Amino acid sequence: VEIPIDFDYLLGQNEDIIGWIQVDGTKIDYPILYDTTFNRYYLNHNFKGTSTGYGSIFVLPENENDFTDFNTVVYGHNMIDNSAFGSLRRYRQDYSFYAESPLIELSSNYRDYQYIIFGFIITSGSYDATDFRYWNMENFESEEEFNFYVDRVQSKSLVDTGVDVQYGDKLLTLSTC
Repeated sequence: VEIPIDFDYLLGQNEDIIGWIQVDGTKIDYPILYDTTFNRYYLNHNFKGTSTGYGSIFVLPENENDFTDFNTVVYGHNMIDNSAFGSLRRYRQDYSFYAESPLIELSSNYRDYQYIIFGFIITSGSYDATDFRYWNMENFESEEEFNFYVDRVQSKSLVDTGVDVQYGDKLLTLSTC
């Protein structure tokens, strides 16, 4: 996939921009910022640094800034007007929407990616004591831990996507409130 993004221009606007994300059939078409402050700065600031309740789409420093982790977690608000990650709601409101839009396209400063959605879940957003895992794990220490994570996501997914995920695949988690 090739997303025609001028990263030189974007980096001139804000050096924290590390990518661009698009999901067909949604309003998701945004830059991805890397929060180097360790305090969730982009939770309530846009890419220009202006304070806003919409925030930005961002990755925390627990992940690398080049999408090379086993699981890169990308955060964005669940806005009522469907901006940010608000339009992800379509996946749970109309399960057939997945068949129309199973892909997430991401272009980074380094390369372009295409992710196939293998599960979508609703969680409390807190530590899951029964699994002794966080849903937003960035890395896995073993193939067994990776497979455990993928199995848990697929078993709790609102729709059985039928996607075969293999150890070594790079995962992308879109996390929203």
